[in-house]
Amino acid sequence: MEKVNIKDINDSNIVSDINLILFNIPENVPTLDKVRWLYIKLGELFSYDYRVASFPEEVSKKLTFEDNYIGSFQTCVQISQIMDIVLNSLGGECKSKTIECPGDFRGIYGAAHRANEVEFSSGEKYVLDLTLDLYLIQSGCQTKHFGYTSPNGEYDILPLIECEPIDKKYGLIKNGEYTDKKINDLKSRLNNTDYTNMTEEEILEYKIKELNSLIPKFRGSHEGKLYLEKLFIEVLKSRFKEYNLTQQREDRMQLATVFNFVDDGLWYIYSPNLGLMKTSKENVKALLNSGWQTRSQSIYDDLEESKTL
Repeated sequence: MEKVNIKDINDSNIVSDINLILFNIPENVPTLDKVRWLYIKLGELFSYDYRVASFPEEVSKKLTFEDNYIGSFQTCVQISQIMDIVLNSLGGECKSKTIECPGDFRGIYGAAHRANEVEFSSGEKYVLDLTLDLYLIQSGCQTKHFGYTSPNGEYDILPLIECEPIDKKYGLIKNGEYTDKKINDLKSRLNNTDYTNMTEEEILEYKIKELNSLIPKFRGSHEGKLYLEKLFIEVLKSRFKEYNLTQQREDRMQLATVFNFVDDGLWYIYSPNLGLMKTSKENVKALLNSGWQTRSQSIYDDLEESKTL
């Protein structure tokens, strides 16, 4: 196995991590096992941040791998291209190419979403969409886009149940079980909790505190936000709005997401470094007056309302 011929140029370059992956691919195992292992390991490295989609022109220079550089924040185009390089290095066991797929993602190269078409030497042909699985991989959940979809019915389907034994065999399941099971267990426990002496706000606060135990540290804001949406929808079943906030620092762009639970009047804020924290309308207003920015106009109306009905 030859290493990627690129070198680190700053702390955000993940080329050395990619080379660690390439040099340690399981040997003498089926091609599917190798591809699955690479998919999960690469998924632990990358982030498709919402900053990419919202402000492409301002960050495009940081998202290329020209001059021997690969950063952790990439678009679906670049993630797919890197997947091509890695999978095509498997000595002809499979052939990967970047294709356009239907979807609602918007990359810096255009409106179409990109993924990988991977054809095995045995003839099977799958679509692998690592970008859409990043938040699931990093949260320890079971993936949903590893050969599990077939745009236009042109591809083979790999049932999720066939991925689980591969994940178990190579220790790819965090803490021995998918986080999906932990989410379902928590949901069951919360549904059977007695909330008789608690207000609606106290109930929501309690549930979110319990959810916090299932929130890992993510590479980027986008993956964390998607995972929180999953938790809020599946466990809380509460209506909420969300607003993306950014603040330009000298060396980087800070990102955060504000959540407004509209039926309870509670506000929370999330960032990859600090996790999910309770906040208030006053605190959010203070942030917006201290250098943080948002492209959402509705947040200003919601900050002035006592409760959104």
